[in-house]
Amino acid sequence: MAVAYRGVRLAEARPGERVCVLGGGAIGLAAVGVARHKGIEVDLEARHPHQRSVGERLGAGIVANDAESRYDVVIEAAGSESGLVRAFELVRPGGRVVLLGVYHGLVPLPGIPMIVKEATVRASMAYAVDPGGGREYANAAAV
Repeated sequence: MAVAYRGVRLAEARPGERVCVLGGGAIGLAAVGVARHKGIEVDLEARHPHQRSVGERLGAGIVANDAESRYDVVIEAAGSESGLVRAFELVRPGGRVVLLGVYHGLVPLPGIPMIVKEATVRASMAYAVDPGGGREYANAAAV
């Protein structure tokens, strides 16, 4: 939960922005829950029907097939090369991409889409101390 909490915080997502979470595993679903707790509307793109079902129960919408360039923020929690490519398809020009997934080995970046979109990319490693000096895991536990 603290990893997802940190990812949503690093995304600087605000109510009214369009947010997408890629990946319906534990981190992705926790990110949906944290975003909804903060009053942020969020869509989920997940591989398996049971993951989408849990996301919907948490309050997420489902990413539409024609969703390219639609989101202000994309949180990539799948940790896959295809997830990384999809993040840059979904983010709007000038939007933000937060990388929560773990990539094993070298992963090629989607160069042209990344450059054309001029998106801000933030990578995250687990959790840390938040700007107010509190421990993120304690804040996440309160969610």
